[in-house]
Amino acid sequence: MSSSAPMAIVTGGGSGIGQATGWQLAQSDWDVLIVGRRASALQDTAARYADRISTLAGDLRDPMVCDAVIDRANAHGRLDAIVHCAGDARFDAMEQLRAQASVDTLRSYMELHVESALRLVTAGWSLLQVAAPGRVVLVSSLAAHDPLEHLGIYGMAKSALEGLARATHVDSGGAIKAFAVAPGCVDTPMLHGLVDVAALPDAVHVATAQDVASHMYSLLEGAQDECSGSSILLQG
Repeated sequence: MSSSAPMAIVTGGGSGIGQATGWQLAQSDWDVLIVGRRASALQDTAARYADRISTLAGDLRDPMVCDAVIDRANAHGRLDAIVHCAGDARFDAMEQLRAQASVDTLRSYMELHVESALRLVTAGWSLLQVAAPGRVVLVSSLAAHDPLEHLGIYGMAKSALEGLARATHVDSGGAIKAFAVAPGCVDTPMLHGLVDVAALPDAVHVATAQDVASHMYSLLEGAQDECSGSSILLQG
């Protein structure tokens, strides 16, 4: 099957930034495959634009799930964008972790945030090149640049994700436009799992998921192609 509409894969599509991005793309007449671990959350998200959004439930740390995602794109007949929003975060005090525990924590972040993104981008490479240009948007974090206390290991993984955006741009010769978007605090279930959002100081700006999704959509529409390979910080 082939479609004249652009097609995007959005990971972490059941909630937060991924959900908002999937909705914005569908509203703008993109075909969207949202991916995540919770089938019910994906189905609830897809229900708003059932004619545009399809779902695939699975853990992206499993290489077979990544393969299944790209198989769906191949069956669709095109792939114009990969938007990688899947991720998690927790407070990890390095001074309280044993050496092996700290390495295991980083490995866990790398598997979900970086390795899964690398698998999707490389497996989808030929389709993205045909899109001329295909685009890749990876959700990083300000923690990669100015980490909060006890989010340093999380920030290390996000730094590697930004490296993937640069490598994708360089290795494709600019044929694939790739960006890392690094927001600060965003009102998502992940943030609420970390802190009491209502108790944050007034000076802390908390963006909405739609704020971030709107910026990422502009990248997918080519508004900042000259910035391909770079990290874009969203600080307010």
